[in-house]
Amino acid sequence: MCGRFVSTSPPAALAGAFGAELSEEVASRPEPPRWNVAPTARIYAVVGSPRRLEARRWGLVPSWAKDPSVGRRHVNARAEGLADRPAYRSALARRRCLIPADGFYEWSRPPAEAGSQRRPPAQPFFFGPRDGSGPLALAGLWEAWRDGEGSVLLTATIVTTAANRVVGQVHDRMPAILGPEAWSAWLDTDTVGPSDARALLGPAPDELLVAWPVGPAVNSPRNEGPGLLEPAGP
Repeated sequence: MCGRFVSTSPPAALAGAFGAELSEEVASRPEPPRWNVAPTARIYAVVGSPRRLEARRWGLVPSWAKDPSVGRRHVNARAEGLADRPAYRSALARRRCLIPADGFYEWSRPPAEAGSQRRPPAQPFFFGPRDGSGPLALAGLWEAWRDGEGSVLLTATIVTTAANRVVGQVHDRMPAILGPEAWSAWLDTDTVGPSDARALLGPAPDELLVAWPVGPAVNSPRNEGPGLLEPAGP
């Protein structure tokens, strides 16, 4: 899964990195740098062709949902079931996006010690690009939900896949990270169908990421700041 990520790059830098136009909404209301982006937050998404950097709420709300609270159950979408689940099937075919991230967190959940019924606290780890160059492109899907008065809520989910060797030491799932060579195909919903798009969602190369443990402050979405990335222990 991917329950938290880092988004510190300014919109203009993201637009340049992804070859995207900056939407008026994002240009007029940019997000501050954030080291602890949590579900329901306003996040950036690269959509369309030509590409545009727009904003979405994290947690996909299908168009047929009765109310937007369902988005909390769709923060992540498993790549293996995108074509089968009603919440994602239409978005996979018509509404794919890239979600820029400067890194993400996963939690290791060790088993209880012998003779104890209590499990040790989960240990958070940060994963970022090994060479530190540019944001990661997380595969995403987006939707437009309308309330009874016609107001539109734009939401998105992060697609997850099986973990590579680096992430697998901590968790069995990871965000599906797309390299620049796959961006156009993922965003091209006119000529690239669901099955071909799904084929792009394998684990990232092992050499792409570096990881280290961080402190428990990241567990609370109320905590923010670059200090969250300080290594904690070996």
